[in-house]
Amino acid sequence: MSGTMRKVRVLTNAELLLLKIQLRTLLQQALLSVAALLLAVVTAAMLDVALYLFLAEYMHGYAAALIVAALNAILAIGLLVAASKTQPGAETAIVEDVRDLASEQIEADIDAVRRDFDRLSADVQRIRTGFTQAFKLIGRR
Repeated sequence: MSGTMRKVRVLTNAELLLLKIQLRTLLQQALLSVAALLLAVVTAAMLDVALYLFLAEYMHGYAAALIVAALNAILAIGLLVAASKTQPGAETAIVEDVRDLASEQIEADIDAVRRDFDRLSADVQRIRTGFTQAFKLIGRR
């Protein structure tokens, strides 16, 4: 039974490691997204004014504003795309393999215990049948 308990501990540890990896990845994605949004705001604030003033000398004010806004949008989208491509490392596959192996072994142990109980049940049924027949024979006398 201690082997089964070790397998359960391995399975539990594998699940916890996977959860930690997934949470770390999610945190990295969230931090990169927040950084992208903050950078977009700072960029918009600093460059908008400077670029607008520069472009306003050569074209109408509305055209200059549209160009500045489009450049800010492109920068923000690029950073959000980079954040969405953050993936967990190779350790995830290794931990998943360990988890799957532990699960399979625990299932095999459970199946073995189930088979043992089935055999025990069949043995008890045979003993019961033997006693029933013996009592019938004793009762006939």
